[in-house]
Amino acid sequence: ATGTGSTTFIKYTMNGTWISGTPLPVALTGGSLTACNGKLYYIGGSAAVTTGGTGVYEYDPSTGVWTTKAPLPIALSGHGSVAWGDSVIFVVGGPYTGSGTNLNIQFFRATANIWGTITASLPAAQGRRTFALGMSGNKIIMSGGFNTAFLKTTWVGTLGSDATQLTW
Repeated sequence: ATGTGSTTFIKYTMNGTWISGTPLPVALTGGSLTACNGKLYYIGGSAAVTTGGTGVYEYDPSTGVWTTKAPLPIALSGHGSVAWGDSVIFVVGGPYTGSGTNLNIQFFRATANIWGTITASLPAAQGRRTFALGMSGNKIIMSGGFNTAFLKTTWVGTLGSDATQLTW
């Protein structure tokens, strides 16, 4: 679990081949990659997976350009991220070390380039790293992962209308 960062970005084409893409601006590992509003967002991570970082990079597939965005409010790695429609990205879990105590959810309004925090959103003892995270409608599904032990639980969080409330 001591992976080191890389700038390599590889794309899959619809004809079944992999091609090199525009490298990330800095070498990163342990971050998350999420599609939102026609762009990709690499969030968090750092040169070493155990450290975490606040960098946020937006990739525009139409131009092949990475752009630095507003930083994540807390240094994270081993977290997950999902997009709600074409406007909000939710970041759950992490950091790699101490993930069990992080119960906050970060949210990013992509077009406005601003972050917010839903404080103490996750249920007690449900902070985690390296887990499965998905989105269906207005529900975030979080399953498995690790904090001080491997977790076998699945939680479903329901979003409020303005993306600032999340009930698990």
